Amino acid sequence: MATSFVVRKARALDLSLGKAARRVTSRADDEALHDMRVAMRRLRTLLRLARPLYGRFRSDTARAAFSEIQSRTGNLRDEEALETTLDGYLLMELVAEAGFPDGVVNLVPGGAQTGAMLVADEGVDKVAFTGSTQAGRQIALACAQRLIPATLELGGKSAAIVLDDASLADFAPMVVGVCSPNTGQVCRACTRVLVPELRYDEAVEVIAGAMAAAPVGDPMQPDTVFGPVVSRRQRDRIEEYIAIGLAAGARLAVGGGRPAGHDRGYYVDPTVFGNVTNDMRIAREEIFGPVVVVLPYRDDDDAVSIANDSDFGLGGFIYTADV
Repeated sequence: MATSFVVRKARALDLSLGKAARRVTSRADDEALHDMRVAMRRLRTLLRLARPLYGRFRSDTARAAFSEIQSRTGNLRDEEALETTLDGYLLMELVAEAGFPDGVVNLVPGGAQTGAMLVADEGVDKVAFTGSTQAGRQIALACAQRLIPATLELGGKSAAIVLDDASLADFAPMVVGVCSPNTGQVCRACTRVLVPELRYDEAVEVIAGAMAAAPVGDPMQPDTVFGPVVSRRQRDRIEEYIAIGLAAGARLAVGGGRPAGHDRGYYVDPTVFGNVTNDMRIAREEIFGPVVVVLPYRDDDDAVSIANDSDFGLGGFIYTADV
């Protein structure tokens, strides 16, 4: 799930190219010709960037800064996250306020067709993408055909391992931040929590309590922890996964529905599943919402094996009293 903008270092590159050209006309030596070639290469190098629907400013500003350092052009485009385009305009206001020349940074909202056009464009020779695995696979194929590099940050189903010496009471305040930040709409979220089987029931109760205690409400209010998800489509997807989990035999420890009193916005109850095995879809597929599954393990080796038994490898978390 992603969105985008274009960064052009036009003026700096024009000056660099002009300086190199003057050196060539004044003394046509190998060093000056090399500078000319480097400047021309920098002028036509582009960096295409796709933004996730979460953490937008952090993603955009970091990559825009990287583009500036590299003297490259960056294209960020909206693919599936068209619902969250407006914050890009706020970034552009900051860019204008900072005094960037016209044409240095450009916002290019668009859909999948826009992204496909950018990836296929001969002027693009570097692609960085944050978004879904399906879209990332298509981008990787397109880049491979053109023999250009691609950096992909795709989905996640990360595991948080709570070791048997850990205090569950101390872990409880960390549950939301580790397992369901930004209402679960973060690819690095540790949505699988692995706990010792001898403490399984206690752990499920603690994790469910922590999720249920987090305030749900208007995301503009400072005390809100869980706000709405990004769209009706995403809420429908989350609710479909909840139904899939129940059909597979998982048990709802908390949540599973929609919070009362929130008719405006696409809210989903913070949800925790117990009685989960790692072969269930809710344990293997990215749900991208406030849904956490709790799995038991026998010993440390079993915990590592379960954590690694995933199609994803984006992040991980270990909680222990003995470092």
